[in-house]
Amino acid sequence: MIIIVHHKYKTTQVMDAKMQTITRIAIGNSITQTIYDVSTTFPDVLIVWCNVAFLNVLDVNAIPSLFHHRRVLASYNPNANFYLQKQIGYVERSFYVKVNKKVTYPTWMMSSCVGGVHASVINTLSNDLNFNKNFDYFINSLAKRAMVEGLFCYSEPKLLKGNFSATAEIKQGSIYETFKFVKQHYKWVWVFFLSLAYLIYEKNNAITINKKPVL
Repeated sequence: MIIIVHHKYKTTQVMDAKMQTITRIAIGNSITQTIYDVSTTFPDVLIVWCNVAFLNVLDVNAIPSLFHHRRVLASYNPNANFYLQKQIGYVERSFYVKVNKKVTYPTWMMSSCVGGVHASVINTLSNDLNFNKNFDYFINSLAKRAMVEGLFCYSEPKLLKGNFSATAEIKQGSIYETFKFVKQHYKWVWVFFLSLAYLIYEKNNAITINKKPVL
């Protein structure tokens, strides 16, 4: 197991399961770059990421049982909002986006707060992944693409210990990024449908978001 600790999407520490620093991996890079570096350097390990705010409540002892085989991708978001705007529900099945955070729950809605994936998954899909993306966007995109190909994706509260008061401010993606996500991961007609839903229910011109063309 290799643990990547991050703050504001930048890697601050890379450690092994005994919380000992691994010097072979550079710090200061984006989380996505560090995940790429770890997966290529250590292709047979479980990669865990953790926001520095949650490091003290990361349940290292529980992790091996949670990732009981290599085709598991799990994360946990203790915050009220996920990275993608709630309007993703206009185009997605409700049981995937209405996550019950009290139990292990199947969903592709991932979080940068804490999570893990085996390096072999990253290496297998590396040609289809954009490591220059914001990490929250990256990990949601990975789960969305790979879940339909047999990757088991979960919201997993057991990644963190019991009752905790730790919090971290996680930047939510813009409406534009939500539209971009839909354009990249759904059929084109769903972008039109999402635009229509905004016009009807949000009373907002969804054709151009933040002065960036979507269609």
